[in-house]
Amino acid sequence: MTGLRNRFNGSVSGLHRLLHFLGLDSSPGSSKWKTKLWGSIGFLVMFQAGLYVFVLRSFPYFKCFLVKLNATITLLDRFTRFFSVGSIHLILLLKLDSFLDSFFNQLNPIDLQLCLPKLSRVRRLATAGVVWIFFVCNSQVICATYVELVEAPRKYSISLLERLQQFIRLESYMILDVSVVIFCTLGELLVIYYRQLANDVILCPSSKDFFLFSSISTQLSCTAAFLRTQFSSILLVNCIHSFVCLLLFADALISELQNPNLKITALWTSIVLIDCLVRLWLIGHTADKIRTASQRCIRSLRHLRDHTLLDINPSYQRNQITLAIVEIPRTLPYFKLFGMITLSKELVFGVLETTAAYVIILNELKT
Repeated sequence: MTGLRNRFNGSVSGLHRLLHFLGLDSSPGSSKWKTKLWGSIGFLVMFQAGLYVFVLRSFPYFKCFLVKLNATITLLDRFTRFFSVGSIHLILLLKLDSFLDSFFNQLNPIDLQLCLPKLSRVRRLATAGVVWIFFVCNSQVICATYVELVEAPRKYSISLLERLQQFIRLESYMILDVSVVIFCTLGELLVIYYRQLANDVILCPSSKDFFLFSSISTQLSCTAAFLRTQFSSILLVNCIHSFVCLLLFADALISELQNPNLKITALWTSIVLIDCLVRLWLIGHTADKIRTASQRCIRSLRHLRDHTLLDINPSYQRNQITLAIVEIPRTLPYFKLFGMITLSKELVFGVLETTAAYVIILNELKT
């Protein structure tokens, strides 16, 4: 492992332990094939639990699919969650370990050239992310258990196998949050380097560092583009899942709040909705931070290029900076997922507007 990856793993030790437990990332000194084997077993266990519960509890709705609105919405919701968790888990299992190796190999020279900047922001973000992951998953398990035993008991007794599969299925939802936390921590690492580079350019405007600064900025932009490319599928599935859940659960929450006997059910639905909003906001916020940090870096490089007090050879050194300035926006355009979704905090407001319009129209049709 590179020195940067060891530093990163030490800073985000909680997240790294969680990834190692899930078999998605190997620890220093451990065998990668054993980690892959453990991760494959974990994936199969979670996948079969999701499939078992989906088929068992959705079977009564299949006959009414596209005939009754409630049955159609229920099936769409359950299939979206099952597909989202399974696909993201499989992508992380197959790609994450090798992706992290390539990502940190690209950033390791930059880390050394920028004198090993502190990773305290990454540490705080990863710690908060792990706490949020466990809070969301365990609170859903507690709420689901209470609902099935007290608020909405079934006409038939639930077997121990079904309870175990339901527990595994609910815990597997952490994969959605885990993928977003990984993207945010890696994005925050890029932001740290962009800001450090911008500060070095401002504080040390030396002509001898022209080539170094231009080289670092180009490498950072290529690494950011690599991050966007590798996480496009994961982020797209996350955004679609969050959007569908917000549409389907928002109206359900209004109905549950009106029923005093469904307080815990309403709490469970609220947790799901808040989790969807948090994931959407984190994705958009991280994309905006990377974009803002790169733009600040461009402004610093332009200031360095146009510095009047430096003895600069216009035919070479200024051209190097100009090429770097052009390369940054070329390799790092707006974070677009397959040309369909532009990642930004504005995406959250658009989703909320659509959800509000959907709920209002649906309630008008009901009345």
